[in-house]
Amino acid sequence: WALVSAGETGLDAEIAQSARLAASSNDAYQLALATGTLLTGKGKPSPAGLQGAARLVAMQEASGAWTRADHSITRSGGLNLQIETTSLAVLALLQSGQHLESARKGINWLQNNRSGYGQWGATQSFPLISVHSALLPNGKVIFWDYSGNTRLWDPATAAITSPAQP
Repeated sequence: WALVSAGETGLDAEIAQSARLAASSNDAYQLALATGTLLTGKGKPSPAGLQGAARLVAMQEASGAWTRADHSITRSGGLNLQIETTSLAVLALLQSGQHLESARKGINWLQNNRSGYGQWGATQSFPLISVHSALLPNGKVIFWDYSGNTRLWDPATAAITSPAQP
């Protein structure tokens, strides 16, 4: 979605995969991303994107949220995942130019699920606060928490471990 929005080219295989997801995925997060990708760009919205938008509307809960998602690309879960999924679904519906009532219901749900300080949840569920962190060559992230403990996070599994000290 972001690459298409930025005007990148040479993404035919990725756009074709988005069309397949828009036609078949029962995961609202994936469907919202695929639909947003297909509806981004110049000119008339693609038929596959409009089909994805219609499928998103059918997945919306009575509350206005989209809750049928396994996880996000940042491994979010729970309310954070619902906020992220609902936000993406609303953006995709707005790009379709159709289903504006469903988009409004989603926006209302988002407004009703802010904290008392006008904030939404994290886009990533992370149980520790990192003071310093670094991406390692193996794709894992080493970080130090407030107590000075060294931790290792594997984004692929969401596992956090305490490595042996040298």
